[in-house]
Amino acid sequence: MKYLQALVPGCDKFTNKAGMLDEIINYVLSLQTQVEFLSIKLAALSSSSDPPLQCFNNGQAPSMWEPDVQNLYSTLGV
Repeated sequence: MKYLQALVPGCDKFTNKAGMLDEIINYVLSLQTQVEFLSIKLAALSSSSDPPLQCFNNGQAPSMWEPDVQNLYSTLGV
């Protein structure tokens, strides 16, 4: 448990194993969501013949306030 506690941010604030494991599970799920999100974006960039930024808002990078980005951050608890 100490190894996991050292790897997972915020895990050290829990004294009981149940709370600690819950935090670890949430952290792993957030990492999985990040990987899926980035994989989708990478696939979109790789399959597009347009310059990389063309797959976003008329050639501009996505705003932090766009629904997709907001959903990702809310899922991650950021």
